[in-house]
Amino acid sequence: MWRIVVAVVCIITVLVCGYINLIFSDRLCDTTSEHIMRAIESVDRTGSDDGRGLREVTERWQGSIGWLCIFIAHEQLDEAEAAFARAESYRRCGEWAEYRAELVDLLSVISVIRGYDHPDAINLL
Repeated sequence: MWRIVVAVVCIITVLVCGYINLIFSDRLCDTTSEHIMRAIESVDRTGSDDGRGLREVTERWQGSIGWLCIFIAHEQLDEAEAAFARAESYRRCGEWAEYRAELVDLLSVISVIRGYDHPDAINLL
């Protein structure tokens, strides 16, 4: 009987952690997407971007990697970090067309991560 109770507690713990991760990563992806969309709008409107939003969301993203890598594939997170770095380098060089294109790619990566983190047997185990 004791083993059954321990097994049930373990399963409930995994499910609760998966749900917490879902809420956390959804909020992070929403915030990230909003900042990226603002940067894209800035480039479309003015032809440039000061990069404050991108730096803020990049710092938040990097601060969350420890939690995200528990449930999300490292390849996806590495791809997002590389896209953040490429976008920042294009912004610094003033290559606005490439910067905008990289931001659009980053939005698609974030979208994939958002879909990837939903709990299913593969992600939870």
